[in-house]
Amino acid sequence: MGIFKGKTNLKVCKIDTNPFSGSEELLATAAMRTAPKLELAVNLTESAGFASGKILLSTDINDENSLFGDTILLNIRRTGHLIDSGMLKARIQRAEAEYMKQNNMDFVPRSMRKHIREDEIERLSMNAPLTVKGIEFAITDDLVLIASNSDNDIALVIDTLVKELGIIAHPVNRKSTGTECRRQFLTWLYTEQKKESDVTQDIGVFIDGPLELIAKDDEDDVCCTKAKIEGELVTKSEELDQMLREKKLLRKAKISIVKSDRVWHFTFNADTWSFGGLELPEDDRDDFDKRIASIGELHSELENLFNNWKTEVELALGEQRLPFEEKE
Repeated sequence: MGIFKGKTNLKVCKIDTNPFSGSEELLATAAMRTAPKLELAVNLTESAGFASGKILLSTDINDENSLFGDTILLNIRRTGHLIDSGMLKARIQRAEAEYMKQNNMDFVPRSMRKHIREDEIERLSMNAPLTVKGIEFAITDDLVLIASNSDNDIALVIDTLVKELGIIAHPVNRKSTGTECRRQFLTWLYTEQKKESDVTQDIGVFIDGPLELIAKDDEDDVCCTKAKIEGELVTKSEELDQMLREKKLLRKAKISIVKSDRVWHFTFNADTWSFGGLELPEDDRDDFDKRIASIGELHSELENLFNNWKTEVELALGEQRLPFEEKE
């Protein structure tokens, strides 16, 4: 499951600054900033660095395993020691009790608590098993595609690109809008589907459950703030209609986008503008270049849909402040 093959979770980031003149130069620099070899990582509490796109355990980054056309495919490889949380808590408790007894104190100062915790983590790490995790990502044109929806994973990739390569990127999540506006957009997609109207001339959008909804920020009188509904035909249910009448907004839904005979299936999280379980059109799945182009096409189509919604709201509000404008 990832960018190279299979379904994928996906976060799209826009590159603001790229100091490299081409893919080969970028790749050569990444090859000099690889993750520590496993035999060395055993002695480290935690480490992270680049690994090849095809083979997570390989730090021999080259054109064959990490460069496909003009697209770079890499992993951020993280290694660490898996420490049992129960054992760590028990050892910290014992160490703190010994400290208070030796110093005739009723409490442990904050600085000492931190020292004790770090000391116990270091001791347990010596015999703890080594774990390895890869975060796959691709750099193509002006986008970074991250095969994860974890905030920590996404932040690690973005931070590593800045520190190691000088590449500055930000998540494409409508930073000029609030989460409520993104939920309004997803709710608009559902209402357009229910009216059986074409939201664009070229594509069709179909929304299905399970659905997650949340009350608007200013609706304090709604008893249930969050809701999730599952089951067959939930989009045609009275329960959903009632939630929308209560001014709840969709924030997560399964979406199928159909363009000619090509179909993208994914779970869309409007709050984070991210894709879960993304399944590409059948003809695009087995060729990497087609996969990257297909992901870019989906990104563009969703942008176009957002712009359609934006235009509709602009026409409705006239010169009033638009809900997707940043507050000064």
